[in-house]
Amino acid sequence: MKLRGFDRMRLDTDRARRVFILTFIFGVLAHGSLMTNTILWHDGLHYARRVKAGSAIALGRWMRAILAYGVSRAFGGNNLGMPLLYGMVSIFFIAASALVVIRVFDIKNGFMQAAVCGLMVSLPVVTSTFFYMYTAPYYFLGLFLATAAVLVARERGGAAGFILAALCVCLTLGIYQAYLSVAVSLFVIALVMDIANERFPDLPSFFRSAFYALGVCALGFAAYMVVWKALMRVLGVSPANYQDVSALGSKGVATYLEGIRAAYARFFLVFDRKSENLYPMGLRWVQVAILALGAVCSAWLVVLRFRKDRLQGVAQALLIALLPLCFNLVYMIGAKSVHTVMLYGQCMLYVYLACAAGHLAGRGGKPGVACRRAVAAALLLMAAMNIYFDNGCTMKADMTLQQTINSMTVLTARIKSLDGYRDDMPVCIAIRGKRDATLTQDVEMQDYAIVPLNHLIPHSDNGALRNIRNTLAQWCGFSPTFVGADKLARPEVLDEMPDYPDAGSVRIVDDTVVVRM
Repeated sequence: MKLRGFDRMRLDTDRARRVFILTFIFGVLAHGSLMTNTILWHDGLHYARRVKAGSAIALGRWMRAILAYGVSRAFGGNNLGMPLLYGMVSIFFIAASALVVIRVFDIKNGFMQAAVCGLMVSLPVVTSTFFYMYTAPYYFLGLFLATAAVLVARERGGAAGFILAALCVCLTLGIYQAYLSVAVSLFVIALVMDIANERFPDLPSFFRSAFYALGVCALGFAAYMVVWKALMRVLGVSPANYQDVSALGSKGVATYLEGIRAAYARFFLVFDRKSENLYPMGLRWVQVAILALGAVCSAWLVVLRFRKDRLQGVAQALLIALLPLCFNLVYMIGAKSVHTVMLYGQCMLYVYLACAAGHLAGRGGKPGVACRRAVAAALLLMAAMNIYFDNGCTMKADMTLQQTINSMTVLTARIKSLDGYRDDMPVCIAIRGKRDATLTQDVEMQDYAIVPLNHLIPHSDNGALRNIRNTLAQWCGFSPTFVGADKLARPEVLDEMPDYPDAGSVRIVDDTVVVRM
């Protein structure tokens, strides 16, 4: 029976209320400690108070630059990474994204809704992003826009829906390019489920829908590139080389083929255990079980459709085979070194499983219902383990921060206690030697290694020096005039000095404090 307007509105309102409540409950459990503590280092410390529109535009994140600039102008010219406020706003956007996903695929089962909400907010990618809290709300607005693109394309349709959906894709890319994988994955999942639900009377209708979705993504990407190039020309900004972003869309075939290989290898953890530390410890085995359930559900879907229409069954199988690439699209589209923040697309695997298991429960009798229960249990278990892992990451981050502050406080004391020290002396910190052997080694919590914990991206000496200077300034209140080693009157003195913290590693040379680390 078709629902009347009022009944439909009440149903949508009840579903929205449930989704937001579930997402915030899971979100507070996973990130409450992080949202109530100021944990800043790396980029989070460097950009916590400043707005660098030029650098964001150089990275292709021009919409994020516009949003950050607008917020800073509205609230006094700062870009504060306030954990509680920005965390709650971020969870709001994640909840809105979960609501869109649940609406697009009409996920009715309460346990499946809880699983989708819990996994979308507890994925370690969210924790990793929260370590860069100054930009988190913008990133998760990008996530919402990626899901909205699919909703608009499917519910509005036509030329207007096509343009609006492409605009959502364009803005998503302008905030953070990695979220393209979310939109692409959802479009492909939608096609898979449309075939399963027999919504295509023939292959031409399937191809029209597929090319419509492809056109949305292509137009959105083209518009994004046009705006980016125009802004760089107007502002006199050059594209940054970070993560090979300057080569976006212009790499050789061999590079993209390697990206495809990496995308599939990272998806099938049985064959490649490296997955940017998203699935350490027991999480890996739960993920392997989820992959096994995904294989069973996928095979079941294809068999059911193949029995009625072989061509559509083949098309469905090919689309399912593309899903791992869609989830890990970031490996192919240009990232030189993929890290945790880029991998939200992997969460769409859970969305696909919720959709597939829900369909089988309606078409597969008692075995289908049993399959849905098994999938729901596995997904909820994964959400619970993610929450545990997220809190472990926050605990490690807090400990690491305290150790860093204490180390830099000792360095400040060493400098200020030098015989003859004056506060007008410049300070030169040169990173030349070995690491302090007395620093506590990370033995017990090595598995908690999402970015920026145990940062996977190789850093130059300049990057490490930036972190040291920011820690001294922001956490220790020590902001002398810093100079580089090339400014020393006798740079050869560094070769004669021992490594910090040994005696003689901090000294005054020609009216300059020199530290060799």
